[in-house]
Amino acid sequence: LIGVLCEVVSAVKRRDEEKIAVDFMKQHLRGVLQELDQNGNGLISKVELTGICAEPLAVQVLEELDIAPQDLVDLTDCEYEKKAAAGEVPEITREELLEKILFLRGHREITMQDIVHLHADMRRVMMSVGAQSMASGAPGAGKWRPSAVPQLDLRAEWKVPEPNPIADGRVRL
Repeated sequence: LIGVLCEVVSAVKRRDEEKIAVDFMKQHLRGVLQELDQNGNGLISKVELTGICAEPLAVQVLEELDIAPQDLVDLTDCEYEKKAAAGEVPEITREELLEKILFLRGHREITMQDIVHLHADMRRVMMSVGAQSMASGAPGAGKWRPSAVPQLDLRAEWKVPEPNPIADGRVRL
């Protein structure tokens, strides 16, 4: 019973810490993002986002959330590329950027959803590189196909070998 109570208290504490971090970030970064939005359209372009590294308040808030400002710029490239590939204007809303910042917090635990997102991004990049290779006409480029991109199979990595009492020397013949 005490163990269950401790787990409940820990879960409530984590949820409260999450809410405090979200409120802190939103309170301090909304104004900064509004200043970064140079054309005032409510969207942040890649060029506008690079200005976050020059804003002392933004740098301080990001560092308190364990996010390096340059990492934020680098890791949002994917979002801009997705929009451009879909034929949309490569800009993201301030709210999308706030969600991305929350997702990138350094002390956040890794979840299975994070691994799935990483796998999907890696697969998309590999398919893009393969398509570019095929378009370039490089030798062997015609052999590339999307199915050649490996699927994620974590189970194969976690197999534990069965104990062998003969090899271990516990059983003598």
